[in-house]
Amino acid sequence: MDWKISALERAFQLARSGAVAHIGDLRDKLRREGYGPATMKGPLLRAQLRKLIKQARKEKGGSKPP
Repeated sequence: MDWKISALERAFQLARSGAVAHIGDLRDKLRREGYGPATMKGPLLRAQLRKLIKQARKEKGGSKPP
C-alpha cells in the first residue's frame, strides 16, 4: 500500500487499469493491498467504478469478465 494514495484514488486507478473484472475483484484487490472495505460505499461511486472497469476491459479487448 502506498500511503500517499488514498483508497479512493487507488480504486479509480485499478478500475482504469483493466486489472479487475468487476466491483468484487476491485474490493478484494484493495483489501489485499491493505485498504479498508469502507472505500466502496455509495451507489454513485460504484456506478462510476463499474463504468471505468467496463471501458478499461473493452479497450484491452476483453469486454466480458473472466
